[in-house]
Amino acid sequence: MKSKIKLFLTTCLLAVAFAIPITTVHADTDTQQILEEYYEEFKNEYAFFDQEFEEFTSNYYNQPFNSAISEEDQLRDYLNTVNEHYIRKEAEQLSKDPPLWSFNIGNALENITFEKVPAYHKYDLMNIVQPGDIIFERKRADIVLRYLHHVMIVEGIYEETHIINGKPETFKYIRTIEATDYSPILETKAGGVVYGVLDDERFDYTDSAVLQQHKEKQPSHLCMDN
Repeated sequence: MKSKIKLFLTTCLLAVAFAIPITTVHADTDTQQILEEYYEEFKNEYAFFDQEFEEFTSNYYNQPFNSAISEEDQLRDYLNTVNEHYIRKEAEQLSKDPPLWSFNIGNALENITFEKVPAYHKYDLMNIVQPGDIIFERKRADIVLRYLHHVMIVEGIYEETHIINGKPETFKYIRTIEATDYSPILETKAGGVVYGVLDDERFDYTDSAVLQQHKEKQPSHLCMDN
């Protein structure tokens, strides 16, 4: 099973607000070493990063150099350019994934609806997730709204009865509070601040990780403490 230890920061496409600390490049550090470190970071952070290391370094060394700025600034500019390119590429690809019904079950408790009973067999989420936990979804993006990744807060675990496929079903589920845009695929659901459901299907589909406050219940393969 793919490790979910790594937590990625929500990234805005308009700024280089990325987990990689590009602004900490120093002139007294070996350029080749910095390129090696950032290559590994880009490769780990971006699913669509497709450069070989030789290409990555060659693009830096073969670019026109501006004698008016320092080598440190030129290296930083190069890394920022690569980062911005793959942020956009990642968002363009991920934004094509259709939303799950669980992304938005309604914007008020009196009108929440379910397409099916949420399943909790694969990750034991019911015994892991607690109210107040932050869920980070790596495989979420919107190129129009210019965001990469998605975060939501766990409101709680509830047992309720809802009509599903014409018959009442009683079940427990993890309810989230999150902000989402309107989607024509979920045409009956308004956008904005809404309720969602975290279940095994969604956890897999969005490559989720849990930012958890409660260390004593934290499983290393799913969670990362704050």
